[in-house]
Amino acid sequence: MRISFDLDDTIICYRPETPSEPSLPWLIRQLVGKEPMRLGTRDLLRDLHAAGHQVLVYTTSFRSRFRIWLWFRCHGIRITRVINQRVHEAQVLPTSDGVRLSKDPRVWDIAVHVDDSEGVRREGARYGFHVIVVRPDDQQWAKRVRRALEQMEDDPSGSASPRKRSIPKNTVSLHL
Repeated sequence: MRISFDLDDTIICYRPETPSEPSLPWLIRQLVGKEPMRLGTRDLLRDLHAAGHQVLVYTTSFRSRFRIWLWFRCHGIRITRVINQRVHEAQVLPTSDGVRLSKDPRVWDIAVHVDDSEGVRREGARYGFHVIVVRPDDQQWAKRVRRALEQMEDDPSGSASPRKRSIPKNTVSLHL
């Protein structure tokens, strides 16, 4: 399965209530940046890769694709592809009703996208792509993402869509 992750407020969190992974060594931070990687990211993304999934980054940031890829590699994480705003703008066409989506994972055959944005979730619900929404302050975010992905794997038809179930407000929102 191809799984993409947003960066800002999903993987990179500057909020004081969001714990982060241990910092990279000083010299490496000078090369790839000092951005804090959210706690749980390393284990989650490594486990997904080890399970045979392709992990992508899909961000509206204009950061360099190489710098993003290198930042993850320095954290010991393999990324299949980085889609930044430049790539998105070059590849994503307006929908048939003229809407230019903020993200469109379907273009890259991504099965599910993980993001902090309710707007991306609404676009997914309207235009038919899967989104897992995580809050920046949720310290159980990685566990919730794992559960949502397991739910998708158990029922790839989408009939287990959370839109048909009640989900507590503090949990991940998976919209199939």
